[in-house]
Amino acid sequence: MAVFKCKMCGGGLNITEGMTVCECEYCGSVQTVPQLDDEKKINLFSRANRLRSAGEFDKASGVYETLVSDYPEEAEAYWGLLLCKFGIEYVDDRGTGKKVPTCHRSSFDSIMEDEDFEMVMECSDPASRAVYREEAKAIESLRIRINEVSSKEDPYDIFICYKETDDSGNRTIDSVIAQDVYQALVQKGYKVFFSRITLEDKLGQEYEPYIFAALNSAKIMLAFGTDYEYYNAVWVKNEWSRFLSLIEKGANKTLIPCYKGIDAYDMPKEFARLQAQDMGKVGAIQDLLRGIEKILGSKSRSTVTAPVPSALKEGDLTKLGLMRRTFMFIEDGDWSNAERYAEKILDIDPENGEAYLAKAMADLRIPNLVTLTNVTYFENNPNTQKALRYGSDALRNDIIGFIESHKSAERMRKKAEEERKKREEQAAQETAEKVIATFMAKGQSSDAPKQKLSFGQAVNALLSNPRVIQIVCEKNLKQVSLYNGYVTIPFGRYPQLSNGATSDIEWLVLRKDGNRVLLISKDALECLKYSENGTLATWETCSLRRWLNETFITSAFTAEEKNMILNVSVAADKTHTLGTGPVNDTIDKIFLLDGAEVNLYLNTRSARTCQETEYCRARGSSTPGRWWLRTPGAYVSGDGTVNYGGRSVFASNSAVRPALWIDLES
Repeated sequence: MAVFKCKMCGGGLNITEGMTVCECEYCGSVQTVPQLDDEKKINLFSRANRLRSAGEFDKASGVYETLVSDYPEEAEAYWGLLLCKFGIEYVDDRGTGKKVPTCHRSSFDSIMEDEDFEMVMECSDPASRAVYREEAKAIESLRIRINEVSSKEDPYDIFICYKETDDSGNRTIDSVIAQDVYQALVQKGYKVFFSRITLEDKLGQEYEPYIFAALNSAKIMLAFGTDYEYYNAVWVKNEWSRFLSLIEKGANKTLIPCYKGIDAYDMPKEFARLQAQDMGKVGAIQDLLRGIEKILGSKSRSTVTAPVPSALKEGDLTKLGLMRRTFMFIEDGDWSNAERYAEKILDIDPENGEAYLAKAMADLRIPNLVTLTNVTYFENNPNTQKALRYGSDALRNDIIGFIESHKSAERMRKKAEEERKKREEQAAQETAEKVIATFMAKGQSSDAPKQKLSFGQAVNALLSNPRVIQIVCEKNLKQVSLYNGYVTIPFGRYPQLSNGATSDIEWLVLRKDGNRVLLISKDALECLKYSENGTLATWETCSLRRWLNETFITSAFTAEEKNMILNVSVAADKTHTLGTGPVNDTIDKIFLLDGAEVNLYLNTRSARTCQETEYCRARGSSTPGRWWLRTPGAYVSGDGTVNYGGRSVFASNSAVRPALWIDLES
């Protein structure tokens, strides 16, 4: 006996083999069930029914399509497609308590003539076929009633799609932006479907007839969104996906995504090829109105201008004209005139809430509340407080709704930011652990714990994130540290104690360029002449270059490490030649920094100072901290000063700090 969920109430159904119809013991509904002879089929039906019950009709339809493809003779799969096509949700009948269908996606086409219904009839047995027909008749009756109501609705020009409330029940910023646009469109003479206002007198009635009428008659849909989740909220997506479906079927309609505070990746992928409007830009509403006028043409304002009541008080007509002028100045950013005209209104009506709102907007230099970046300034502005005190209930509700929705959006932004930082910290900690494991395992025997990263990957991961550097360095590892602000890493081995014992060479990371890293030894490793042959020499011809690229590289690095060291073009210093004659560039793996490079990468005297290893001192370094540069005769003195031409390249010994580029991907 298989357990399956009731598609009406979600209760468990006990189904025995061969059953195609059963009764739910929880809601009493008699319903059809699939042949549950395959575990994959059971899982697919469970997922599809769960999505459909949650109102995710498009996603559920995709799963039912998979079922139809894999099980082409399963009647219940075709029936599932029909339930999604008509957006069927089962609700309690207030009179009888029974589960009855309600439709969220009506259609001009009859369910009885749908090709999927024909497949239901073809693939079902007599018992289930009778149940399917009764359910189809109920849905068809519902569809006809919806169409009768919707046919009496006047056609709309524009449909505004948005999310009204957030998870806490507060009004969203999307709703506030949408209402500002709605009011601007109505002033232009357009008939606009905006559920907050259009459906406010439809309480207690089914909304689908009015939504269906508006979706089919509107030439333009404006889909507002300030968050990925809002665009993909079930009923928001239900509206824009139906509108897109009409476009795909050839309807002459236009969908305009209107977003704020998100990027292209946060909008539904279905919007990728649509021209969107950034509502965060100054003048966004005016730009949007111009775009709509290009599509629909302009409409006479006289068609929507309210008739003037016969009992107008003296001054009301003047006040109305001044109010219109005030908000025109605000739209144009003419703050001084907006302030002046608001004062004229207040001279006539000292308790006019809209005039105080205009003054608050002029104070904060905002042409529209949507462009406000700091809601606290707006809320605490004295003119905003007066607008709340003297304004009508509708104005107060709008201002409070805007403030609360903005605060809600800010809370969500902060929460998202906190979650982002938490994810980044967790990722940094995990990366740091891998980096530490790699460096701890470096040089150990083959039975040491397996490294999680290669050496190059570990260095790359370390240098790519300052937080990883901080975490790793806090561990006080001898392999990785910070020295004078430079990250140090181990690479190669060379004698460093006076007895000639080798140990890891510590390198300062001077530069990271993609997957290439420039290193210089932290300490001076060796003491040698620049030129051993007793004559002046360039970098190209000096003995120190040969020693670095023949003797040192062979003794200090393994074959794997040598493979990581790059052959690079080494520029000759043509400014300071020490009278050596022509100088040429070279190709080297190991080199010295020249005068310009040492000032670039080690840009303070303290950064240029260094210590010699015990081995280096034992080899003859007599002047502490003095080391050769590539520029002939140039060196860095013990106090970090760069000197040109002050040393004999063949008569004196100085310390050597090798430099090299390594490829982290090798």
